[in-house]
Amino acid sequence: MHIHTPSNSLILILATLLHLTTTTTTASALPKLEKSVLVENDGRLNAFYSILDSANTDSLPEIRDYESTPWPVGQLPVSCVRAAESTGCPIRDVRAYTVKYNECPEQSWPVCYCHNELTQISLSKLISTFGKVPDLARPYVRTMMGMPPKLTYTAYHLGGDLIAVSDIKFRTMMHELAHSLDRGKEDYEGKPPGAEPRLRWKSESEEWRGALGKDTCVLTRYALTNVRESFAVVSVLVLLEIVDSGLADRLKKEFGGLECMRHQLEYVRRELRGFLVPTKGICPNKVNPEGPKMWVDGRRGRRGFGYSRSLVPVSEEEEDYHHH
Repeated sequence: MHIHTPSNSLILILATLLHLTTTTTTASALPKLEKSVLVENDGRLNAFYSILDSANTDSLPEIRDYESTPWPVGQLPVSCVRAAESTGCPIRDVRAYTVKYNECPEQSWPVCYCHNELTQISLSKLISTFGKVPDLARPYVRTMMGMPPKLTYTAYHLGGDLIAVSDIKFRTMMHELAHSLDRGKEDYEGKPPGAEPRLRWKSESEEWRGALGKDTCVLTRYALTNVRESFAVVSVLVLLEIVDSGLADRLKKEFGGLECMRHQLEYVRRELRGFLVPTKGICPNKVNPEGPKMWVDGRRGRRGFGYSRSLVPVSEEEEDYHHH
């Protein structure tokens, strides 16, 4: 096992904080798309979302029993510290948990949660909604978080983490999951500690751009944001088609079919179907490693964030003690 020295651990923490910032910039720098929109932001959009929300998801796992073990007070994933700062949650209110679903006890996920009155989603709802994610797709998520709704959206994805800032619906969870599947497996081969991994976004491939070029429309106006968002919007529809065979007919009746985006649907079905098909009792290993951890002190620093005084990595000995 590779053991990081304290200096390398600090490099990992600092690099992660920098990566979280630059990832947002890179996504926002992607150009907008220019296409016709099948479902505009009017009453038709509400009808569209109503159809998606009515999809029969019985073939997905029921809300499962799980075990939630709190981390030591003051120990957090670095990405959770950054998310708390972005959403205005005082660091003293953030706790981290190790969550294991009972049918796959060898798998575990860090879950971070802001324990104050501003957080709109409950910790149990966050964990149970994530539990309905298909078994083969869940390993692509690094960390789940519940934070206050300071931002303008209900949830977002950053660096393999899924952050809920409201009482999200299942389709919203799947939209953010699609970004993790799009992002894929991190490649660290030949990279020094703290370096950013190589990523191969499916939505930035020539195949996806070609599918967009062949089609005359995108599904919603939000899909015009950039190639990543257009991919995620289609991915939600593909998952719900898989679990509810009658969904396509209901959409066709309401909107006249999806022929104008046929190539987008074909590409996502081909690339993601293997991850989205419901399974029972299959427990694959996590695809991407967990990020670095740190000790924090919520009583220090400006706005309660003591980066300059509390940027202390979790040691290997503490890791062994906590996990055994």
